[in-house]
Amino acid sequence: MILHARIDLTGVDLEKFEAYESAVIPLLERYGIILAERLRADDGSCEVHVLDVPDMAAMERYRADPDRDAFQHLWDECGASGVITTMDRLV
Repeated sequence: MILHARIDLTGVDLEKFEAYESAVIPLLERYGIILAERLRADDGSCEVHVLDVPDMAAMERYRADPDRDAFQHLWDECGASGVITTMDRLV
């Protein structure tokens, strides 16, 4: 299953956002989730993550991870917002 996460970085505290990302991205591996792409717009307005996820249960376990939760305050404080969309592989 492929998930597309679009993160709005407009007006975000990038130091806190980067600290959050640095802490939680390595946790993906625990759940068999692969960060296939991490892209940022040239103007810095958004970031896109393409995730290869075994199934939605793996994603739910990742989201409930207590180590991830320990850094949630950085996400809350940085001001970022995101939308996750399930994608179909066409090729």
